[in-house]
Amino acid sequence: MALATVSDAAAATGDNSAGNGLWSTGTNWQDNSEPGSGVAVLFPSPVPLNSPFITLSRGELAHSMIFNESYGLASGTLNVTTGSISVA
Repeated sequence: MALATVSDAAAATGDNSAGNGLWSTGTNWQDNSEPGSGVAVLFPSPVPLNSPFITLSRGELAHSMIFNESYGLASGTLNVTTGSISVA
C-alpha cells in the first residue's frame, strides 16, 4: 500500500507527543503548533503511541486531511476549508 503524502507548503503531522490525543494541544503536532485553516494535516502510519483517537474541540480547522492509518475523531467539530479528506 502506498502512503499518501502532503505537498502543501504548510503542513502539520500529528505525533501525539503529549500523549493525550487532543487536537488542540500544540505538542501533539510535529512542529508543536495546532494547525489552522491553511494547513494540510497528515496522520501517519504507524499510529503514534499506539493511540489512534483524536479528540476535537469545537471549531477545529484544517485545509485538508490525510489519514495513512485507521484513526478516529471524537467530540467537537472540524472544518476542512478547501481541500479534501484522503484515507490511504
